[in-house]
Amino acid sequence: MEWVEYSRFVLALIFVLALIGLAAWFARKLGLIPNLNAKLKPGQRLQVLETANLDAKRKLVLIRHDQNEHLMLIGGESDILISSKEK
Repeated sequence: MEWVEYSRFVLALIFVLALIGLAAWFARKLGLIPNLNAKLKPGQRLQVLETANLDAKRKLVLIRHDQNEHLMLIGGESDILISSKEK
């Protein structure tokens, strides 16, 4: 193999890795990849703990505000608070 073939291989590898990175970036921007950063920053009072997709429109969301946790059904025609718990 000559150096031209090696350079083609390296350029193709860089191109494929760039495409994978771009796809991951778009998936995160569209909310398809959950945010696993569950640590509260100083001064932060609101936190999304978990989400679960029910169908194309509706989603269950567990949020924490100060020491209160709320389970909400969002999307569809209206949003519903399913349960609320104080820690």
